[in-house]
Amino acid sequence: MRAFLQLAQMERSAARGMLHHQVLPRGTTPAQKATALLASQLLTRPSGERPLVNIVMPPDGAQSAVIAATGLLVTDFLHQHLGGQRLSGNLLLVTHAITGSLEHLENLELEGSDIRFSQFWSVESFSRYHPVVDDRPHVIVANPGWITRLEALPSNIGAVIVDATHPRTFSRLGELERATRAAPLRIFLTPPLGERLLAELGNPAARLTWLWSPGPQQAVAEELRGPAPSTTAPQRRVYVCQDDPAFDRALAEVRGLLVTLMGLARSAPALLDAWSIYHRMRQLAVPLLQYEALARKGWGGLMLREQIDQLTGISLPNAALQGPWVQLTALLREAYDLLSQRQEPVKLYALTQRIETLLGEPGPPLIVVAPSRAETELLRRAVTLLIPGLDRHELSGQIEFLHAREEARRASAGQTWRSVLPGYRHGTLRYLDVYPTVAAESILYPHEVPLEQGLHHRSYAELEALEATDHLRSTLTCLGMTCPPGDLMTSSPRPELHIEGLDGQPIRLLQTVETQGLHLDMDELVSAELRRLDLEPGAPGIRPSPLQMSGGQVTVRYEDGEVQTLPEKRIVDVFYPDTGQLVRHCARDVAAGMHVVSMVDDAYSTLFERLVEVLDARSSRGHQIALQLWRHAKIILLDQYPSIRALERALQQDGLDVHYTTLRSWLTEFGNEPQSFSHMRLLALRSGLYPNEAMITHTYEAIQGVRNRNRSAGRALHAVLRAIATGEGYKAALNSSRQLDAHVSEVLAAVELRRVTQVTRLQPTASVA
Repeated sequence: MRAFLQLAQMERSAARGMLHHQVLPRGTTPAQKATALLASQLLTRPSGERPLVNIVMPPDGAQSAVIAATGLLVTDFLHQHLGGQRLSGNLLLVTHAITGSLEHLENLELEGSDIRFSQFWSVESFSRYHPVVDDRPHVIVANPGWITRLEALPSNIGAVIVDATHPRTFSRLGELERATRAAPLRIFLTPPLGERLLAELGNPAARLTWLWSPGPQQAVAEELRGPAPSTTAPQRRVYVCQDDPAFDRALAEVRGLLVTLMGLARSAPALLDAWSIYHRMRQLAVPLLQYEALARKGWGGLMLREQIDQLTGISLPNAALQGPWVQLTALLREAYDLLSQRQEPVKLYALTQRIETLLGEPGPPLIVVAPSRAETELLRRAVTLLIPGLDRHELSGQIEFLHAREEARRASAGQTWRSVLPGYRHGTLRYLDVYPTVAAESILYPHEVPLEQGLHHRSYAELEALEATDHLRSTLTCLGMTCPPGDLMTSSPRPELHIEGLDGQPIRLLQTVETQGLHLDMDELVSAELRRLDLEPGAPGIRPSPLQMSGGQVTVRYEDGEVQTLPEKRIVDVFYPDTGQLVRHCARDVAAGMHVVSMVDDAYSTLFERLVEVLDARSSRGHQIALQLWRHAKIILLDQYPSIRALERALQQDGLDVHYTTLRSWLTEFGNEPQSFSHMRLLALRSGLYPNEAMITHTYEAIQGVRNRNRSAGRALHAVLRAIATGEGYKAALNSSRQLDAHVSEVLAAVELRRVTQVTRLQPTASVA
């Protein structure tokens, strides 16, 4: 990595200014400084010779993306005075971290002078409601959803930096690559997703890829004499659950047939449905009856049994494949029947055993990762019944139950914990297991073990190729940097994968990695297909496949022509401009003329969910747990009764003495909660979710602790919605929300108000091949 130091030794160079003067913010890591240099070197290349640069790195809360933007601005500024290539237009930074990026870029200055870059570059956020229209040079910060909505990238964009380390951004990698293709300079920052997913950035031969794994980070830190990260990764442990060999054998045979069929008819939607069922059954760690009841009642989908029944009646397009297909559906039925005969899946007991052990060991807090949002509370309740006193560990912040996508969102902000999962990771979230900084464990059936080992091997083999001297030398040379002779760095050590039984004894694999090549290829292919469908099996609000949607559903058409299909029980946020009310409705109650509040970067998440994400993060871990439990209690109350009127009658028998509209606001409006303990206690007891009075009291204290904060966020939210509805004051409303809370402001910057023109209620349909 001496190439960076040699570049910085050049007099009157951007590199020297960034490394030896305080142009970059204090606390910038050596790897981030080198990222700024890579960006600046791209600007020095002739306009027609700038490949797309992909910087692969661990998520750091968008800091590196902002530092890369800083590198371009510093280089442009110096070239303006010293001569050299300059940006040919505005700089566009695409990121979820809108507020933090704006604040950094607005305050960027050359130390020792009174020069602020905002004197030369106007820093603005961008959305449909706040376009950039004047001719001054701009640094534009935009949520990725607004950029993918553009019909064409404005011609005055001279460079684009995309922070794709957030899961809501890297899930749209291909869209963002196509949307920004006209820009003369592009830099994408991504987590180590694997080449199959990174292929959405185009031909590998047409892009430069730079990896910030522990080895390169340590090498550049040594050269720049800065703090170096540890290259010693914690062990990855796999615990093999061998207590249900019949179920494991059935799943292994299902998977084998799926691989065969996918190799011959990969485009058949029915096969994707079968893969989805397989993945849900292998990861299931909650009682099947509870999971099925939630599928039917909680989000209006089909139960696994009903989905398998529907698959049984399907014919594949190729008659020669019908025999294996019939065999596959019979095996799915066999696996389901075996699971239904167990009171709980054996993985629940294995998971509980590891949780008890980990809670007794020192270390960071523990997260238990459920496969989907829908299973999170079921898993928490099931484990709580098996571990006495678990609620005390929860309230002290020692343990938390999360779904997989929430874990990824927190990791994008640089947060890490010990983790335990009921299955191997696959698809886009596999990167969370790469070069971990804390211990991670998985509970696997025997047939999953060689797949885990194969994925582990493949993940690191791809990354180690990016650390090879020839690749590093080629990349730096393409950027115009001089490389010294010899090896450029020491490769990152590959973390060990320890495979043990639940008794702690090592287990010897019967299959090798090499025999799993086809299985891994198909697994990654299917994961990519499921991601394109936005599938998160069992999670309300994520767009299901036709098979999963066969319960009640509605199709909503908006004024802009877009159509959205939702389960009829899906909660949506509706704003009434005339009264200023924001009300949560079931999708079945949405009507033409209503204004639905949508998130431009994720149409299947809701404003309420997104605000909860950022506001909960301000609370202590114990209060976060209590607030999550309270939201689950309200969901259960809404699910248990056919209407709020019916719930009101039941609560009145318990002694509730408030008006219907008050009760409705507690259950459906953001920021409205019971003010008295007695009222809150009645709802908590009626939900059946609270094990004792102490938990109810703690939850009430948590609600009181966030009341003022939620009210302030609610006022900011209403100001933004009113500005969108009236077309006046949008920028002022967003700026005001920035003063209140940076993360709330980032959510509000992604808000879109969409007028409904038509609603169609669909009849149940089966999946087709």
